[in-house]
Amino acid sequence: MADRDRLLPIRPTDSHVGKRIRMRRLAMKMSQAELGHRLGITGMAVCKYEKGEIRIGASRLQEIADVLRVTPAFFFEAMATAKARAPSWPDYVTEFLATPDGLALAKAFADVKDATFRRRIIRLVIGIVTAVQGRKGGTRPRVRAERASSHVSRLQVRT
Repeated sequence: MADRDRLLPIRPTDSHVGKRIRMRRLAMKMSQAELGHRLGITGMAVCKYEKGEIRIGASRLQEIADVLRVTPAFFFEAMATAKARAPSWPDYVTEFLATPDGLALAKAFADVKDATFRRRIIRLVIGIVTAVQGRKGGTRPRVRAERASSHVSRLQVRT
């Protein structure tokens, strides 16, 4: 990485592509070191790609896509639609799904087919968040379940 690259701010596109790499790598249960080994680079370089600290060239992006068994377009999907219309989900959802716990929770929740039971799980999580926030002595968050147009509940937590 050139010295001048270190001084440049992380661009939104680089950050987005990095998050999508991380999301896919975690979905495949692959470590940064393993992905790096398959690409012929270090795990630290993969980490920097995922954070958007190192820009990814076209040929390297194609290699990453091949290893992760997706097309290069996968890394840009949510970005292209975000510019065309309102974003499909906020950044905190992408960041949450890029963690092992977030991905595991989302997969488990998706396996629950009963809508009534899903709403019970949402109320349970809201109760836990409220209790934890209350114990920390801070203000209790305002949490509400919103009905989306597709009849899927979404949580909004505001402090």
